[in-house]
Amino acid sequence: MIPDLFQSLGSRFNFSVFHLFVSDWGVVPLEKGPFQNNTFVGAMGAVIHGGFDLSLSSWLAVPERSPLLDMEPTYIIRNVMAIVPKPLKVDLKFFQHPFSIEAWQGILLVAFLICVTIIPPSLLLGNYENTDAYNWASLSAWSFFLLINSFYGGALTMFFSTKAAPPFSQFHEVVQAYPTWILKTLAGTDVYFNDKAECGDPDFKAFYERMVQNPEETTFTNIGHVLRTMEEEYIVILADFSVLQSSFQMNLDFKAHIEILGTMRESWTNVILKKHSPLSPIVRKGLNSLRDYAVMEKTRAKWIGQGVPKSTEISAYTLGLGQTLLVYLTTLIACILSLMILGLEHLFARFYSS
Repeated sequence: MIPDLFQSLGSRFNFSVFHLFVSDWGVVPLEKGPFQNNTFVGAMGAVIHGGFDLSLSSWLAVPERSPLLDMEPTYIIRNVMAIVPKPLKVDLKFFQHPFSIEAWQGILLVAFLICVTIIPPSLLLGNYENTDAYNWASLSAWSFFLLINSFYGGALTMFFSTKAAPPFSQFHEVVQAYPTWILKTLAGTDVYFNDKAECGDPDFKAFYERMVQNPEETTFTNIGHVLRTMEEEYIVILADFSVLQSSFQMNLDFKAHIEILGTMRESWTNVILKKHSPLSPIVRKGLNSLRDYAVMEKTRAKWIGQGVPKSTEISAYTLGLGQTLLVYLTTLIACILSLMILGLEHLFARFYSS
C-alpha cells in the first residue's frame, strides 16, 4: 500500500520512486548496547547509513529510533489476533466442556455431602438402610443425579450442535497455549513482545526467546502462506487488520472461516528517512495532501477490497478421531474398574464365607 501512496506522491510532485525489496528489517543491532551507538544492517541500517533515502514499509515510532531516523506517519494500524476455530485433535478436557469450572466444583461439593450422609452412617449403624434418614438421603442423591444427568446430556448435545468456539479470550492466553497453539506475528514486530519480556513476564519472555532463536516458528513474511497453513495447523496470527483484509483480496481461493479474537491498541505506522533528511518535510507535506484529497482512503480501499469474509454457516463441533478414541478409552477404563470391583467383591465374599 505504501509504495502505491508514493506513486501518487510522485505524480503530484514530479518524481519517481525506485524501490528494492530487502528481506531483513534490521531492527536488531549487530551488538547489544546503547541504541544510538549500535550498528544496524538490513532495511533500517540502509536508511540510517544513507544507502537508501527512505523505507516504504510500515515502521513503528519506537522512542529509541528517534535519534537515528526521521519518521513520517502514514496511516493508523490496528493489530488483531485471527484464528480458524477448530477443536483440538485430542481434547483431554472433552468431558469437562459442558459445565464451567465453578459448576463442577459445586457438583463435587454436593456429591461429597451426599457421600457423607450415606456411607459413614451405613458403616457405623447396622440398620441405617431401614431409617427415614437413609430414605431421604437416597432420594436426594437420586434426584441430584437425575437433574445433573439431564443438564449434562443437554449441555453436551448443545456443545456438539453449535460451532466451535475460539479457545481464547485474551492475548495472554494465546501465548500461554504454546505448544498446542502457536502464535505467529509479522517479521519485524519484535517490539510488541520485547517490552513485555523485559518487564519480567515469563510467558512473553519465553515467546520472545523463541522469536530470536526460532523465527521460522513464530514469525511470517508471507501472510498468504500462513493463511493456508491455518486451515490445518493450530495457529493464531497477529497482524494489522488492513493487511489481513488485503490478503483476502489477493487470496480469493481461501475458504476457511477466520475469526477475530481481539484487538490491540491502535498506533501510527511510519515511513523512515535518514535523520534530518531534506526529504522529510517534502514527504510530510505530500502525505498530508494525500489525506486532504482522500487519496489515502481510496488507496486503502483498493488494497483491502471486501475485507475479511464472514461465514454465515454454522460450523458444528464434530467428533474427531482423537475425541472418539477418548470416549472409548473412558468407557474401557470404566469397564475395567467395574471388573476389578467385581473381583474384589468375590474375594471378600470368599474370605468372609471361610
